[in-house]
Amino acid sequence: MERANELNDFFNRFNQPLAPHPRPHHSHPTLSPPDTTITPSSSPTSTQSSPLITTDQVRGQLRKLRPRKAAGPDKVCPGLLKTCAAELGEPLQRIFNLSLQIGRVPTLWKTSRIVPVPKKNRPSELNDFRPVALTSHLMKTLERLFLSLLRPQVQARPGSPAVRLPTSAFNTIQPTLLRDKLSRMGVDPQLMDWISDYLTGRPQYVGLKDIKSDTVVSSTGAPQGTVLAPLLFTLYTSDFCYNSELCHIQKYADDTAIVGCIRDDREEEYLRDW
Repeated sequence: MERANELNDFFNRFNQPLAPHPRPHHSHPTLSPPDTTITPSSSPTSTQSSPLITTDQVRGQLRKLRPRKAAGPDKVCPGLLKTCAAELGEPLQRIFNLSLQIGRVPTLWKTSRIVPVPKKNRPSELNDFRPVALTSHLMKTLERLFLSLLRPQVQARPGSPAVRLPTSAFNTIQPTLLRDKLSRMGVDPQLMDWISDYLTGRPQYVGLKDIKSDTVVSSTGAPQGTVLAPLLFTLYTSDFCYNSELCHIQKYADDTAIVGCIRDDREEEYLRDW
């Protein structure tokens, strides 16, 4: 237990408690204090006039799940979701749309079980472990559907950066700063509310065989291995780009390379960018 708690605190070391970002008022239902279960209304039209996600889209994503993947903290196996895709499509579609409409993510869905994976054969310190996060497959399904809503908004607007997805993302995303950047890109406020809640108040614990650490809450960064983390990290760092006739920036997660073509020993522009 002591070792698990040490690892959990180490993996959460980047967390910085943030002041709540003012949320704009919307004329839609709100949830009670945290941990309240999201329950769709009995009337299909009472929650929203035009669903953002369709039942067919939900069923399609459920059928793409890999049955052998490990279950998340909610203990819901992907094989079960895939087998019951036809039956679960409609109820999950209503829950997903209500989550997007009110800008809230169920706490259990954004809880991470962290599995420490050694980076070397004989790890001797905390930094020798890489955190692999196991999250809810229901959450992963909603994230994939959310991507289809967010991508057009950050790609199609004038001045928006070209989105190239890195393969991983680190715990450097500050939700408030990300929200400001998304606002400048013209992203729908409803989607920004959902992203802010998705990134903040995320419980996590470390699992070592049968040992479970104490739970800590993180409001910085995004869990490793989630569907949305690469895109959100790319958008968060999108204004760090500089491209000119001779130089351009290539980003790979936390690594950045300035590539320049130097002709006739003219390296002033390259050196200035560096």
